[in-house]
Amino acid sequence: EAAEDTVGIQCMESARARLCQCGLRGHAGGNLVLQDSAEARATECAVAESAWAGVVLQGGSQAALRRCAVVGNNTGLLAMEDAAWCAESSAFQDSRGVGVMAAGASRGTFSHNNCVGNGGVGLVARGAAEVAVLHNRVSGNAGDGMVVDDSSRAVIAGNCSYDNAGGALHLGGTCHADLVGNVLGSGTGAGTAGVASRI
Repeated sequence: EAAEDTVGIQCMESARARLCQCGLRGHAGGNLVLQDSAEARATECAVAESAWAGVVLQGGSQAALRRCAVVGNNTGLLAMEDAAWCAESSAFQDSRGVGVMAAGASRGTFSHNNCVGNGGVGLVARGAAEVAVLHNRVSGNAGDGMVVDDSSRAVIAGNCSYDNAGGALHLGGTCHADLVGNVLGSGTGAGTAGVASRI
């Protein structure tokens, strides 16, 4: 088991890393932590059971995740400040809190993923974050499926969000969201399971 305050892989300054079929597990300080202008590409990696976050992006760091399993962390992915990220064909599930959190002025693309069974909201965009949320399944989360709040901006297209304990999608603050071709089903908290709308 990893020590309580360890980091799995930490990339700082202008470091570059490519990870393929790696397992990062149980690091309380984050399993993959990128800071400054660091960049990382992860393919077919398992990122699991961090007491903080599976993937942490700070500063102007950049990350690309493809076919990864981000499972059982406190937060699956946490993007802050000016970070840029994309996640494709991956699983973000069973986090104790939020599956994916985009905050600050971060920019991200979340496409063709499963965001399921998290202990809070599936995906959150807050602050001045910009996200494109495309063709994902967002289901079985203990909060809302997706939340876009504050002054964040989002393109939300082709997603299926259903059976979340809260709503399928929550828009708040002064956010701006473009919604195209989503199927939004009622959550268990809505008391009307099986009802869906397409927007």
